Amino acid sequence: MSDYQGLIVSPGTECDAGELLRGCGLKVWKFDHLLEDQACFSGFHGVKDFSQAMDMSNGYDAYLAEKRKSGSRRLAQFQRKGRKFEREVGAFRFETYSTDEDAFEQVIAWKREQCIRTGAPDFLGWGWTRALLERIWRIRNTHFSGMLSVLYHDETIIAAHFGMKSSTVCHWWFPTYNSEYSRYSPGGVLLLKLAESVAADGITLVDLGKGKEEYKPSFSNYEIGLAEGTAFVPSPIAFLYKARQDSEQFLRRSPYAERVKTPIRKVRRLLGKRSA
Repeated sequence: MSDYQGLIVSPGTECDAGELLRGCGLKVWKFDHLLEDQACFSGFHGVKDFSQAMDMSNGYDAYLAEKRKSGSRRLAQFQRKGRKFEREVGAFRFETYSTDEDAFEQVIAWKREQCIRTGAPDFLGWGWTRALLERIWRIRNTHFSGMLSVLYHDETIIAAHFGMKSSTVCHWWFPTYNSEYSRYSPGGVLLLKLAESVAADGITLVDLGKGKEEYKPSFSNYEIGLAEGTAFVPSPIAFLYKARQDSEQFLRRSPYAERVKTPIRKVRRLLGKRSA
């Protein structure tokens, strides 16, 4: 559920990864969203990655101008799609911090449908995960708040997003949209409206999280370094994990990897449909 992993400590704190693992009673710790700049785990990095973000430290208008100057056309396309929706369907109503219980349930339902359709684990069907989101949503304070942002037409939900924010950062977490309006790119329209709204509230960064989703590079102008790997103390089980990690990294780099992934995705989708 977490888009970042690492130690929460005072700046400049140093530690030994082996001592930390032993103190936690662990022989192996596998990570895939570790902050790259946490030096004590640097020797265990396997794959480098990054989280994409929208840096709006100079304001929303300056952010848009920077993206236009860099040659990005997608944001203008999303803006046109929004205007087209309003011409052909009707006006939008946007709520940055919604308390709509039905909208919250709709986000859960659409996200679960997406997981089943794509063959991903139905993680919001596990019980505790949904309870966690609801608990976060109820928190409202300056340093941390859950946020449910909803794009409506009349009372119809066109797109919605569940995330969280601090005083300066908004974390884009679970976006969903109404597939009946997909030709209008409702997810992109929602993200632009959310960014404009939170920038007016003093948010300087919208963190889009790790992932290769097609839309993210269109919005991103900033990256936060991440790492995947396995930290371990010497033991037979650690040796096996290390061997598996090396094999996984080899397969990722292999030109045959995509040929293997395609049938695996098909099987996952089939199993997801049966379980539903």
